Amino acid sequence: MASLSPIVHVLERAYAAIRVINPDARPAVITVYRHDSGTLRGYFHESQFISRQAEREEGDPQRWDEIQIDSTILQEPARQVLCTLLHEACHSMATHRGIQDTSRQGRYHNRNFAELAQEVGLTTSTLSGIGVVTPDVADATAQRYATVLQDLAETLTLYQEPKVRAPKGKGKKSRMVKATCPGCDRIIRASQKTFDAGAIVCQPCATDFQPEEPKDE
Repeated sequence: MASLSPIVHVLERAYAAIRVINPDARPAVITVYRHDSGTLRGYFHESQFISRQAEREEGDPQRWDEIQIDSTILQEPARQVLCTLLHEACHSMATHRGIQDTSRQGRYHNRNFAELAQEVGLTTSTLSGIGVVTPDVADATAQRYATVLQDLAETLTLYQEPKVRAPKGKGKKSRMVKATCPGCDRIIRASQKTFDAGAIVCQPCATDFQPEEPKDE
């Protein structure tokens, strides 16, 4: 039987290695799921999990951050998965340091984020509308995390396909009935109820508009 546990564990090991090199990255619970948007690779949520044990023993619940990894990216090379983990670690570091690294409800990554990304060893570029993006890890970073990359490559054997989205249609079918004047080819649209109430006359032609026959589905 297939299990997600080894994959979660390898992601946890990878994030632990990131924290050794970047100690300002906060402890976090790693979760894996498929995001409905189809565009989100990962996400950092501050203080999402509560330690029940600490709550019982200390009366003050200990909170843990969450790093979500989209299950569809697990089919990608280990280097890209590490890139996503490092990206989310940047947000964790920003939270630890009290740095504002995004705006527009977290959608726009600013210059502060770019500096953090370069600090952890990511390459950066800028895209209109979303700001700084991190397309890859630097070669030197890949060498530094060589053992982590090998571990990821050997363990990431399970993934989900992106959610299939129905193509956008033209909206709901109109319930209006199209009618044409036989004399001048003018076209009107009205509800079936309106036509059932009586003929609609084209004033210039003094001719009844002729509703189109419904087409078979």
